[in-house]
Amino acid sequence: MTTMQHPVPLDELVRAGLTTHPHDPPFSFTMGLMAEGRRELIVFGLDPGTVDEIYTDSTEQAVAELYRGAGYEADEPTADDLERLEQARRSLRAAEDALRSLQSSGGDGLPRSQQLELDRQVSNAEEAYNQSVRDRDAAVAGATSERNAAASAVTSADAAVTTATERSAAAEGGVHPDTGVAPTPEEMDELAQALTDAQTAATAAASALAGAEAAIPVITAEYNGYISDAEIDLQIQYASRDETIAASREGVDAASLSQAQESVDDARTSLSRLEAEIGIGFPANELVFLSSLPSQIQTVWSEVGDTPQGPVMTVTGAGLQITSSVPTTDRSLINEGDEALMEDDALGISIRLQVAFVADNPGGSAAADRYFLRFEPIDAVPEEAYDRNLRVTLPFASTDGEVLAVPMAALSAGANGSARVEVERADGTVETVDVIAGLNSRSQGLVEVTPVGADLAEGDRVIVGRDLALGSSDRDIPDETDIEPEAEAEAE
Repeated sequence: MTTMQHPVPLDELVRAGLTTHPHDPPFSFTMGLMAEGRRELIVFGLDPGTVDEIYTDSTEQAVAELYRGAGYEADEPTADDLERLEQARRSLRAAEDALRSLQSSGGDGLPRSQQLELDRQVSNAEEAYNQSVRDRDAAVAGATSERNAAASAVTSADAAVTTATERSAAAEGGVHPDTGVAPTPEEMDELAQALTDAQTAATAAASALAGAEAAIPVITAEYNGYISDAEIDLQIQYASRDETIAASREGVDAASLSQAQESVDDARTSLSRLEAEIGIGFPANELVFLSSLPSQIQTVWSEVGDTPQGPVMTVTGAGLQITSSVPTTDRSLINEGDEALMEDDALGISIRLQVAFVADNPGGSAAADRYFLRFEPIDAVPEEAYDRNLRVTLPFASTDGEVLAVPMAALSAGANGSARVEVERADGTVETVDVIAGLNSRSQGLVEVTPVGADLAEGDRVIVGRDLALGSSDRDIPDETDIEPEAEAEAE
C-alpha cells in the first residue's frame, strides 16, 4: 500500500485568517525559529528589523502590527511591569554613580580633569617624538637627493672629458674633428683649452659628490640625537602619568571598588532580563516552534471562531510524501535510486518514481515483517492522486524483447510438479501442454511461458479459472482467453 499526503503551505492558512485573539482558544500562529519567524513577518509586509536571532524593538513593533492587522491589540506591558522596568533603570544609575564617586575619590586614579591633563602631556610628547622622526627622514631624503644629483653631474663631466680627449687626439693626428682638414694653430689651442675645462669640471663634480655622500651620515646622526631626546621625554611623560595615577590609588579599598563594579554588573543584568521579559510578544500558548522549515499544515479540524475540543491541526515538515513497504523476501532486490512506476487504472495515471529511502530493518513505519520505502516523484503528480492508495511497481528484471505470455490463472501444476496450461484446439478438444514458466508481471496478470514437447503459439486459446483475489464480488474470469505476446514483460 502506498500512502500520499496532500500538503498545504502554512502561510496560506495564516494569511487566510487562522490567527485569533491572544485570549481566544489557543490557535497556533507558527513562526518557526526566530530568524524564520522574521521572514514570515516580512511576508505580511511588516518590518521586523535585521533577520537574526535577536528579538529587538523593531521585531516587537512588527508583532504588534501583526496583531493590529488581524483586528486585535497585542498584549502591552502592564503598569506594574513598566514600574519594575523603571526601578531597574534607577538601580543601574545609582550603582553607576556610586562607582564613579568611588573612582573620583581615588578608586581608579585622579579626578577627570587631572587625568586629561596627564593624557595631554603624554600626547604632546608622542607628537614631538613622531615629528623628530619625520624631520630626520625628510633631512636624509634631501641629502640623498643632493648626492644623487652630484653623482649624475660626475657622470656628465666624465663623458665631457672623454669627448674633449678624443677631439684633441684627432687634431694632433692631423685632422680637425669638425672640418676634416689639418687644424690651424689657433684651432689646436681651442681644442686643448676645451679638454682642460672638461677636466676641471669633472674634478669639481667629483668633489661635490664626495661632500654629498659625507653629509648623509652626519645628518642622520644629528637627527637621531633629536629623536633620542624626544624618546626620553616621552618615556618621562609615560612614567610621570603612571606614577601619578598609582599614587592616587594609595589608600583606596580595592575590595570596595570590586564590590561597586559587581553592583553595576548585577544591575545591568537585571535590567537586561526585564527588558527581554517585558514587552510585546507572543504568549507561550500561541506560538509553536518548528525544528525545520518549510512546513505545511496537513489537516485542519477547526475554523476561525470555533472552540477546539482537541487537536486543531496537524503540521508536516515536508512536501509530497509517497511511502510503501515490501516483504523481507524482496528487500534485497531494492536499492536507493531505483526507478519505480506508480499507476492507477481508475485515474488513468502512470507516474515514474525513484526510491529515495529503504529501511535497513523491518518494522518502524512499516509492519513488523516489512521494510519501509519512501519514493520521490520523477514526473509531476496530479492533485487527484493525493491522499489515495495507489499501485507501485518495482521492476526487478525484464525480458530482452517480446515473449509468449498467458494469464497467470491459466497456469497450473501437474502431478510431477511441472507447470502446464490447457489449450483448446480448433476442433474443440482440450490438450494439456507442459510449459516452462518465466518472468511474470502481476500488474498485468501475465506470465512468460515456453512450451515443452507440444505446440503453443500466439492466438491459441487457453483455459483459465476463477481469480478470487480480484475483489469481494468474486468476479468471474472468462473461461477462455487468447494467448498474447507480452512486450518486455517485467517481473515484480
